[in-house]
Amino acid sequence: MSRRSPSCAWPPSLKAPGGRSQRIWRDFAGLGGSPIGSCLFVRNEIDPAHDLTPWLAGLVVDEAYRGQGVGTALVRAIEGHAASAGVNRLYLYTWQARSFYEALGWTATEAFEQEGEPMLLMSCAL
Repeated sequence: MSRRSPSCAWPPSLKAPGGRSQRIWRDFAGLGGSPIGSCLFVRNEIDPAHDLTPWLAGLVVDEAYRGQGVGTALVRAIEGHAASAGVNRLYLYTWQARSFYEALGWTATEAFEQEGEPMLLMSCAL
C-alpha cells in the first residue's frame, strides 16, 4: 500500500458561510496506483450541527480492502496531521462504524437523531 501526498481541497482564501475558512486536508491510500481509500481532516463544517471543530470525516475504504488495516492507517494519518497542526481533540459523526472507532480509542460523546436517523458524536484526544 502506498500513500499519495496530502492535498488541500479548498484554497485557504475560500470562505464558508458565516465567513469562516473552510480547510480540508485529505489523505489517500493506494495500491498499484489506484486509490483504495480516503479520509478527510475538516477544520470547519459548512453547516455545523455542533459548535465543535475540527473533524475527521469521509472515511471510505474500497470493500475489497476492508478489514486489512487501510481504514485504521487513514484514521491514524489524519490524527497525526491534526496533532502536528496543534489540534488536541478531533470529532466525528457515525452510527454504523462506532465500534470501529471505539477500537481506535474514540469515545462516544453524544447520541442524537439527524433527519430521523440515529447518529453518534464521537471524540478523540490527541
